[in-house]
Amino acid sequence: MSIPLAESEPTNSNIPRAFRGSADNSETTPLLPEYTGDTVNSLSKRRRGARYYFSVFIRRYLPLLGVAILALVVLVQTASVNWGQEFFNGTIVNIDNVGFEQFTENGVSLRVRGNIHINYTLIDHASYRSWALRLGAYPLHSLTVGRSESVLELKNYNNKATDKDDGQDYSHAVTAHLPQFDVNIRHNETTHFDLVTNLTDFGNPSLLATIVKRILAQKEIEFKYKTQLRLSKMGIPFGSWPFTVQAVVNPENLGFSDSKLLRLEQLQLEKVSGGLGVSAAVSTFYNLSVSADIPQIMWDMYLAGCGDDEFIYVARVENSPIQLQPYKSNEIQVYSYVQQLDPAFSQHCTGENANHTALDQLVQKYFSGDVINVQVRGSDVQKPGAVPDWMAQVLPLLHVDIPFRFDRGPDGDDQKLVREVELSNFRLIIPPRNKNPFGGGPGQQPIPKLNAHIRATLQPPGELNLTKDLDLTIDYARGLADLYYRTTSTICRKFAVVDIRDWLPCTTDTAKDPETGNLRYIVEFDLVNVPMNVTDESTFSEVARQIFLKGSAPILLQAQIDADVATPLGSFVFSDIHIEGETLIKT
Repeated sequence: MSIPLAESEPTNSNIPRAFRGSADNSETTPLLPEYTGDTVNSLSKRRRGARYYFSVFIRRYLPLLGVAILALVVLVQTASVNWGQEFFNGTIVNIDNVGFEQFTENGVSLRVRGNIHINYTLIDHASYRSWALRLGAYPLHSLTVGRSESVLELKNYNNKATDKDDGQDYSHAVTAHLPQFDVNIRHNETTHFDLVTNLTDFGNPSLLATIVKRILAQKEIEFKYKTQLRLSKMGIPFGSWPFTVQAVVNPENLGFSDSKLLRLEQLQLEKVSGGLGVSAAVSTFYNLSVSADIPQIMWDMYLAGCGDDEFIYVARVENSPIQLQPYKSNEIQVYSYVQQLDPAFSQHCTGENANHTALDQLVQKYFSGDVINVQVRGSDVQKPGAVPDWMAQVLPLLHVDIPFRFDRGPDGDDQKLVREVELSNFRLIIPPRNKNPFGGGPGQQPIPKLNAHIRATLQPPGELNLTKDLDLTIDYARGLADLYYRTTSTICRKFAVVDIRDWLPCTTDTAKDPETGNLRYIVEFDLVNVPMNVTDESTFSEVARQIFLKGSAPILLQAQIDADVATPLGSFVFSDIHIEGETLIKT
């Protein structure tokens, strides 16, 4: 059996002469390139590898190129123009919210939220510098702002209760410690920041009191922030540059308006040994971008006296911890212990209000729903450890005027202190006409004398939450009452005036409202031979006829009453209390 020979590899000898190469295996015009052993796949991988290394080069070295461009610009121009300052001239900072994080032994931690962007068109001098900075900023994208220690200056508001105007526009208020953060430096690209900064080294306690006062009063706060910013990129320093920001918190300067008044939500009075315990819940809509966690603080509360700028001390008040939320309705719990009222409340005013006391004016404003001015001042006595030492020094400098209003309800029904009035045992004594002692003419018209029993049901507003153990009583009353005859549901005719000049003794009892459960006071007294001046004889005759025929007549009573009220703090006279009620005159 024959075995086939293996095929031998082709040699130059068995290749036709026309296709043979020269001895050095080269040709002047080869038809194909020399075979190197590379495949199509290996060539494709080589091309992709080139693109990869080019991409890596761009990502790694293009920012460095931007750094080099910006550094070169700064180095070249530093001698002639402060380009770093020009860079900051185009920086715009907006502060959206300032919040108290916590109070520390050395100061306050604030959380500041806002945004920052750079507008290169605001840079001064030649426009090419703006474009040069913008060109370097694009590959850099952002710069790192290092930690800094800054000076916060407050505008001088020349407030008589706090600071004095020394001719300077701003005064050093506090030192602020700013943490490190990154800023996008491309043209008009916004960086949002949320930073916690520590405030220490209060230059003047009165200035800090001004800040807190304006925050609580929701007024504008204008300040200037000065610092030296250290800029860097990937560890490469760009120097330290002065930077100043001037900003305004609450620029509308709305202050307290109707929607932001403090309103009493609930009041609890409790008779305690030697005085009166008071706990209250008040609310306000806080329309300012400042949030705060306020600890328990002792305050001295004052109420308006006879004049708008006169305040009388009432009591020391303590608030519970408060979480003050911006642009929301906030509820505040306060507690107090009142031992006695200042005698100044019972002294008569001068001028237009000569017949009234400061206490009268407060009561009248309360029932009419008018604004009552309250002033709170930081107390010089605080609970041990409740507040830091620096705050204890600032609080006595803090005086805040707060308008206060008691809601009387949308329909005004809560203004009706007197719910029911009953006139029973009505007897009218008409003396005979006096004869003219000289004869020839009529004598003096006699004045009728009124005898009746009055029973008035008083219901204080529900938010007062009065209880029986408070021992509130009306011991004496006097006043002037107008009597109207009710002819129809809409028409009343005045027919008499009852003048109660002397103090009449009263009895006071209590009962619960069957619908609301609130406490009612039932006050009763007798009218004995009280003068009644008839103003309309025909109407009075009609009333008298109806009483005689039907046993009763519908009337409307409007009166201004003075009341001597006994309270746990002593007896007080309240003047010109307006009461009004529908009733029947009964025999």
